[in-house]
Amino acid sequence: MKFFGLLLILIFVRAETHAAIPVDRVSFKKRIPETITSLEQIEKIAQATQKQFWQLIPPVDDPLYIHPDRTIRAVDWRSKGWPKAILQQMVAEMKSVNSSMYPLYRLTVVEMRTGELVYYNSYESEVWRTPAPLNYNPYLFAFDQFGIVSEKKLTAQQKIFGRSSNVGLEILLLPSSFMKSYEQDVALESQALEMSAPISMAMMSTSSAVTNLMMAIGVQSNAVEIGVYFPIGYTNPVDVFVSTSLMDWDWSLFTNISSVGISES
Repeated sequence: MKFFGLLLILIFVRAETHAAIPVDRVSFKKRIPETITSLEQIEKIAQATQKQFWQLIPPVDDPLYIHPDRTIRAVDWRSKGWPKAILQQMVAEMKSVNSSMYPLYRLTVVEMRTGELVYYNSYESEVWRTPAPLNYNPYLFAFDQFGIVSEKKLTAQQKIFGRSSNVGLEILLLPSSFMKSYEQDVALESQALEMSAPISMAMMSTSSAVTNLMMAIGVQSNAVEIGVYFPIGYTNPVDVFVSTSLMDWDWSLFTNISSVGISES
């Protein structure tokens, strides 16, 4: 899923459940992340992610946004900051970069509605659970944003958008001994892709097949124009939500678009 600007238009495809809503891309400023040596560091990263992204949750009844960190972070599994149970259950996914193979460990952190932090490995199996803090309150973000100190004074909408458990984190970990080689291979692969980009664009321009759900926004006079492009054979409906400001958390359904019987529209 991608978020588009202008009038802050949110468009997403309705599936059979809205329990988890992944987002395709979120950009960060480039930085050199510290080596992860303990579960406490991952918990702090997860909490920072919750605070940064909780206001972007779409208007569904029980939303959960799993934010893919995208940054490959160095990890030291030999550190004493890891519970033995986690070390025994972490599973590496092999990633090819510039023809070299690297073991990436995927760790997903989700806050339960009761405040517990649950950690999952690449197989989505629970590997650890941290108890909720004694002073846990699911609406601390809402209190900070709206200047409210009592849950009773929060509106229903503020409760939906101000709940910290709406945002989880997916983090990728690479053993620190591989980091230098990995960064070199990433740089070499990026250079090769840049050199081949004109050829790839030319090949794309000659293809008439529509393979992805896309959205284009244009402005004609003072009107906003939205074009939605469906893949051939695509049948899911599309909902379009609008808001004047992300800081208002006031998304409203603008229209429904049916793709049934449309190959390209």
